[in-house]
Amino acid sequence: MKSLALLLTSVLMSFAGKIIMALGLSVISYTGFDFMQSRFINWFEQSLGSFPADALQIFYIAGGGVALNWFFGAFTFIVSLKSLSYLGTVFKS
Repeated sequence: MKSLALLLTSVLMSFAGKIIMALGLSVISYTGFDFMQSRFINWFEQSLGSFPADALQIFYIAGGGVALNWFFGAFTFIVSLKSLSYLGTVFKS
C-alpha cells in the first residue's frame, strides 16, 4: 500500500502530473459551471413564461434578449478564464 501511495505521489508531483491535474480541475469546474448556468437559464425561461405576452414583447424590443446574451456570455468568459488561469500557473512553474 505504501508503494502505491509513493507511486501516486511521484506521478502527481511530476510536470506531466501537474498538467493532467490542472486539466482535470479545469474540466470539472467548467462542467459544474455549465450545469449551473443551464439550470439558471431554464429557471429564467420559466419565469419569463409567466409574463404577459405584451410585456415580454416590450422586453425583447427594448433589447432585453441581447442584454441577457451579453450577461451570460460575459459570465461564461470570466469562468473560463479563471479556470484556465490555473492551468497557466502550472506551465509557469
